[in-house]
Amino acid sequence: MRFTCLAAALVMAAPTSLHATPRSELIEIEADRLAEYWVPEKTSVSGTHEPARRRSGAALPQAREVVLRFVIDARGRIRDVEVVSSSPPHADHRWAVTMLKLTSYVPAESNTRRSAVRLVSTMTLRAPSTDP
Repeated sequence: MRFTCLAAALVMAAPTSLHATPRSELIEIEADRLAEYWVPEKTSVSGTHEPARRRSGAALPQAREVVLRFVIDARGRIRDVEVVSSSPPHADHRWAVTMLKLTSYVPAESNTRRSAVRLVSTMTLRAPSTDP
């Protein structure tokens, strides 16, 4: 069975403790500073994801929140995605990685150098809207 995930471009949770330090053109930022560097091209992304299954064939529960560490490169593409944690633990978090990789960014007006950034952010699974 396939299902569709609809996620805001990125649902930002409380910032994590990363320090803004340039390193080889890659700047580590806190999630609340993302808009200073990059803006999502779209306000939402949607896609399909095949749920992971146990050996018995039963679907794994979906993680509701997934904390991801990733890079937005100089072209606004997502790179180097790492899952930091998910809730509930051991639930299927792959939907968050899939949705994140579907997101692309354009540089903010203040990011004239198109600086690549690394950040940590939380994605939250939300049921699709039933509004027409």
